[in-house]
Amino acid sequence: MEDQEKMAAHLHQKDGEESKGLPHRYSHEEMEGTQSSAHHQTEEKDKVAKEVPHGRHYDGKENPKGLSNHQIQEGLVENKAHSHHEGAPQHNVRQVEQDAQNSAPHPAETKKEFRKEERFERIVITALLAATLIIVIIFVLGIQIRLFLDDELAIELEPHEYSFSTTGREEHETSFTASIRNFRGCDAACNLSLRDISRPINESVLSMTMRILQRNGKATEQVVIPAPDSGRGQRLYLFEASCANRPSLLCRAAGEKRYASSFIIQDYELSGEEKEHTASLKERTESLISAMNDLSKLFEENKLLLTRIPFEVLEREEFDKSHKSIGKSLNEMESATSNITALWKSHDFRSMEKLLSNFSGEKEGSILDQASELQSSSRETISLINNNSQRVKGIIGLATSLLPIADVYRQERNPGNDARIEKFSATLQQIDKVYSLISNKNSSSALSLKRNLTLLESQIDDFLAGFRETNARGLVMLWEGSAFLGEKRNQPGNYSPAFSCRMLKAMSSEIEDENNASITKRESAFNATLEDSLFDRALEEKKLQLRHSSLIKIAEWLNTSAIEEKEALKQIVSTELNSRSINSEGINSQGINSQNNVSRSSINGSINGSINGDGGSSLLIAMERYNLSEENITSLVLEDTVEIDRFLDLNCLKEGYANKSPEIVWNESFFSFEGVPFKQISTALPSIDIYMAPGLPELNPLCCAFGECGECCNEDCTETALPSPVLLIHGHALNDKNTPEYSLRLLKKLQQSLEKEGYINAGQLDTSAGIKDSNKGVWSQARNPLTVSASYYYITDYSLGGIKISAQKHERIENYALRLQDIIELLQWKAGKPKISIIAHSMGGLVARQYLSLFGAENIDKVIFINTPHQGISPSGRKVCSLLSSSKECDDMEEGSIFLNRLQAKKIRGAIELFSISGIGCVMENGADGDGVVTKESASLEGSTIFTVKGACTDRFNSNFHTSILDPELYPETLRLIIDILTEGAKDRVNGGLNETAAFG
Repeated sequence: MEDQEKMAAHLHQKDGEESKGLPHRYSHEEMEGTQSSAHHQTEEKDKVAKEVPHGRHYDGKENPKGLSNHQIQEGLVENKAHSHHEGAPQHNVRQVEQDAQNSAPHPAETKKEFRKEERFERIVITALLAATLIIVIIFVLGIQIRLFLDDELAIELEPHEYSFSTTGREEHETSFTASIRNFRGCDAACNLSLRDISRPINESVLSMTMRILQRNGKATEQVVIPAPDSGRGQRLYLFEASCANRPSLLCRAAGEKRYASSFIIQDYELSGEEKEHTASLKERTESLISAMNDLSKLFEENKLLLTRIPFEVLEREEFDKSHKSIGKSLNEMESATSNITALWKSHDFRSMEKLLSNFSGEKEGSILDQASELQSSSRETISLINNNSQRVKGIIGLATSLLPIADVYRQERNPGNDARIEKFSATLQQIDKVYSLISNKNSSSALSLKRNLTLLESQIDDFLAGFRETNARGLVMLWEGSAFLGEKRNQPGNYSPAFSCRMLKAMSSEIEDENNASITKRESAFNATLEDSLFDRALEEKKLQLRHSSLIKIAEWLNTSAIEEKEALKQIVSTELNSRSINSEGINSQGINSQNNVSRSSINGSINGSINGDGGSSLLIAMERYNLSEENITSLVLEDTVEIDRFLDLNCLKEGYANKSPEIVWNESFFSFEGVPFKQISTALPSIDIYMAPGLPELNPLCCAFGECGECCNEDCTETALPSPVLLIHGHALNDKNTPEYSLRLLKKLQQSLEKEGYINAGQLDTSAGIKDSNKGVWSQARNPLTVSASYYYITDYSLGGIKISAQKHERIENYALRLQDIIELLQWKAGKPKISIIAHSMGGLVARQYLSLFGAENIDKVIFINTPHQGISPSGRKVCSLLSSSKECDDMEEGSIFLNRLQAKKIRGAIELFSISGIGCVMENGADGDGVVTKESASLEGSTIFTVKGACTDRFNSNFHTSILDPELYPETLRLIIDILTEGAKDRVNGGLNETAAFG
């Protein structure tokens, strides 16, 4: 126990020393004190390991080897244990430690050795870092070189072109396969879409699918091409693939998008049901057009007629309203037929049916009836105007002729004549108003004027008829008196053709005198007869005989005379004759009976009768009773003048009549007819040349592009009316390992941009398709210019098993020109055009020139060269060219080559327009300006119109402007130049001094 306590005290003392960092020693005996010493030693090691820092000895000295205190302690313990077990002599612990300390290297030597090791480590680390950096640089540079030489991503679509036909309205399903070739470790994100070229570009996408394709993978996409709405024609579609590598740790590609497209052509026809429907629509439309043409002709005729009707004629206002209404209906019909025709041409039969439903045969017929009625009314109104003018002229003339009658009435004044004068004056005033209305062109109704003229004519007729009747009656009275006196006196009567109140008054006086003589004779010679009623009746009977005989003589005279108003006078005489007939019992209306049996003479075939004696008359009895002769009884007859006096009282001057004579108010000027429009208006219509709308045309196929539709171009149209198709050909393939699509990709963006300018993107020409595989002009039916790219690297092998396409890029430019001939011939057939235009990049321009030298310019309209080395590339450029590509191509392109010398020496046969676009802005070999590959001087062709586009080379190889000039996003000026050249706009640039023309000797 004591030993243990001593040992514990000793250890405690050592712990205190260690805590002060002082060295200490252990004796061998102390280590062997008790059985529990091993336990204490373990605790001691643990304690030392915890207290001594890493990298130093437990005694505080440096540890050159970097061993931990724990490792050192373990080593000591192992040595002690080993010594004990081997039976070695037991040394004191301190002695062991001392030996170890004596055997350790010197501190200065230890530091020197450590520095050497540290420098070595640094050199190794630096070398490793440098090697890593070199590897990274080589890797990055390798990627850039590979991206420069190889296409990071190529897309191919199968098929390149697809055509099909449908009848009716069914969808069409097909498939396209997109294949990619890209770098190891890369996959690509692809958008596969179907576009309808007939729609506006921003509305053209019908479907789109996103696919992730692994390296060198492919995807087959099923597409559904919708059925056309209606009609027949052609629709164009594009199946497009737009892919880009997805950059990752293993894929260091740039991730640029690549594009490919397949051209789809759909021809469609009417179904059987549609044929019947369109036939019905055409019949209804042509009926409407026919009605419209008839209405149009009537409308123009009515328009001409209405211009002849004076504006002051009130009917014209109504006619104009009706004409305007008809014109509105005509405009509606014209607009409808125009729209219907347009809908017919655009094959929109549904809208056409809707428009036609607004028109029916009854409606058009009603409008036509309205127009016909208007024409009839116009003609009637014009005739009425003409008639009114003539009637006005006649009324004025008649009124003038009646002025003497008015004077007669004014001379023979009495109340009746004054009333006649006043009425006549009022009529003259009405005539004056009509005259003023017409001559001053005041507004009036032709129909109302007609009624007024009718009234005036009636008034004048009444005035004239009254005068004539009065004059005729007075004349007959004058004749009757003269005839009566002639009968009594046995003398012929005096039938004067003229009448006057004076003559009638004289006749009345003469009759009175004759009556007085007869009365005196009877009183003196035949007194016995006085107061004998029988004798009075006998005298009355004899008077009637004398009157009748007088009228007969007047009638006979009228039949042979040429007196005016003859018929009126005969009528009066006839009436008088009938009213004065005698029968056995006296007066009746049939005739006069007498013993003399005198025949009644005919007056105009209506006055007939006879005088028959029946032996029972008062006349004969009286004559027998008084023994009187015919002469005696005649001399005793009295003629009353009651009727004459009444006539004179009513129609002739009334003595003592003191009223003031009425004035006749009238306008003397209108009797001259000056200013009165008596000129007749013609209703005859000349031949009116009007546009007659044609019927519906034949239902030609409909073709649409970019939202605009029209009749598909036929063969004649494609050859004459459309711009030339544009062929885009690529340049030199930098690396033979790349597919031809690598060269063509540079043209894809250009094609897409030209599509926005109205050029149909026909994608890539399928050179495996022969001319017989499609109809001539199938690409140009939409009437839009088109672009298509093609590769002269492809060669077609014809075999019994079909057609094989392979890429051949190890030939001379002359061979490529021969392949270009096949390409041009195929494009001419598909486009139906005799000529095409070419856009050629780089070496493609030399291929085009070689084609022109071999085949002439007969098939070419324009050629646009872009960065074409017309004068060749430098020898250093030729070495770079042939590193990875065909040496034959590079040999041909070298400055001064046999190929170029021959090419420069040949002249192009035929007329052609040549344009050169060269890139400038990159400093090249010997300080030359150019695009990094081709100098400005080399890109200039004698005889071409030259343009320059300024740009920059932005890559490590100082050459990318040679190809990036084709990118419309980077260099829109290139696109603008191409469009101007293709659309003749380049001439403005030439005239404006914006170009420069090459002039090489």
